[in-house]
Amino acid sequence: MWNDLTPAWQTAFELAWEAFCHGSIPIGAIITDDEGRVLSTGRNLMGEGRVPNPRTAHAEAQCVRDLDTSAIPDTRRCHLYTTMEPCPMCIGTIVMGGIYNIHVAARDNYCGALHYLQDDPFLQSKQVNVWLDAPHGCSVQIAMQTCHELRRFGGKDTRVLQKFAEQYPREVALGRTLYREGTLERCAEQGMPCGEVFDSILAMLESVV
Repeated sequence: MWNDLTPAWQTAFELAWEAFCHGSIPIGAIITDDEGRVLSTGRNLMGEGRVPNPRTAHAEAQCVRDLDTSAIPDTRRCHLYTTMEPCPMCIGTIVMGGIYNIHVAARDNYCGALHYLQDDPFLQSKQVNVWLDAPHGCSVQIAMQTCHELRRFGGKDTRVLQKFAEQYPREVALGRTLYREGTLERCAEQGMPCGEVFDSILAMLESVV
């Protein structure tokens, strides 16, 4: 449940929910110091036309680019939290930005790139630490992102959803229901806080066979 999340994870999911409410992919990311203080934040902006090339407007990349390294003596002690496994562009940006601790809520078997940390000799040499440590965060992320994917493509099935369903069948099924019934759109219109949305999704997931 929401209260099981650390403050860092709560902030990341609040950014993901903000992205959903603005029509973008619901992914949020933050960078903290080793004591948990938030140093930088980012959310997906791909659906808002706020950047010249929205295809690159990813949460993690924005978060790393906005980090003020002049005030941080050692970025290797920083931690990046992201609600969805970084893509190839973002994993490269994270490591090249000097962030070697990554916390992920949900794995992405469509374009997730954590495997590059082991497959690529350069990235492997950085000895990046990875944690999957957001209680229930994976289920909420996949359900929200499924709903957004269907909203983005007018209810049509996509390769992304097909891949997600292989790994997360219950979460994708719930996401389809959320889209069909307009549940998250109503939550957004009503200004429902992220914590309430998070717990509501988990409660609904219990009824999915």
